[in-house]
Amino acid sequence: MSLVFTWPFADIRWFVFQVDVVIGADGANSRVAKEIDAGEYDYAIAFQERIRIPDEKMDYYKDLAEMYVGDDVSPDFYGWVFPKYDHVAVGTGTVVNKTAIKQYQQATRDRSKVRHKLLLN
Repeated sequence: MSLVFTWPFADIRWFVFQVDVVIGADGANSRVAKEIDAGEYDYAIAFQERIRIPDEKMDYYKDLAEMYVGDDVSPDFYGWVFPKYDHVAVGTGTVVNKTAIKQYQQATRDRSKVRHKLLLN
């Protein structure tokens, strides 16, 4: 089975595509999923903060990223601390309890503070 659909480009021209597989990597409110009538589906939400920390603490993350698991950081996902160029990205996600995302985010921050004494306030 192949899909045929049209897609606008810069609101000026339209293109017609015929494909065997469509990957909609355009977020929770996917225009691709709506366009191909993918139906109802569960989606995760994620929360991520970019936090600047002192250079000496950034050195700790030179060759390291952290992942945390447990119901405090997410009942079905994980929390993370990923180093970026001049800051860390601290986040978490969930599918089953989206309304608690800020609580899970705070737990991820708290875990990082306790484990590495990072001042992520």
